[in-house]
Parts: sequence; structure tokens; C-alpha cells
Amino acid sequence: MDMPESGTPKDLRARAATIRSVAKTLDAAKLLDLHRRAGADVWLGPTPTLCHDNLVQMRSVITGAVSDLRSAARNLELRADQLAQTQVSVPG
Repeated sequence: MDMPESGTPKDLRARAATIRSVAKTLDAAKLLDLHRRAGADVWLGPTPTLCHDNLVQMRSVITGAVSDLRSAARNLELRADQLAQTQVSVPG
């Protein structure tokens, strides 16, 4: 996930906090449990299996996105730390 890493350390940390908040919201969403309610015990025929399989696939995509968001937040915080160190070490 490409994210702009420009701005002040404070800006980057604020972006990281926002990204973490989105990741937390997605991770806690009931969407991740829908596949448990879509099996053959809900209705009969090929549809429940297809629905279940699609929901499991979507769950995997969402879980991957949450991981990517958390990684992006970590990268922004690392960049913020680097910028803060540079600003401290540069005489001005």
C-alpha cells in the first residue's frame, strides 16, 4: 500500500492514528463472522455453499486489508520518528 509519507512528524502520527482506527473498526466488524451464519443449516441447495465460500473469501480480503492498514500505520510512525530525529539533529 503506497502512502504519502510527507508532512511533519505530528501529521504522520495523526495519519497513522486514523489508519489504525479504520483497521480496528474493520477488524471488529460483524462482517468477519457472517460466514458462520451462511451454511446449509440456513437453507438448502447449492446457494448456501456458494454464499459461505464467498463470505470466507471476502473475510480473507478484509483481514488482509486490516493487516495492510496496520503496516501502513507502522510505516508512517517510523517515518515520523525518522523526521523527528532529523529535526533534532539538524542545528538551526
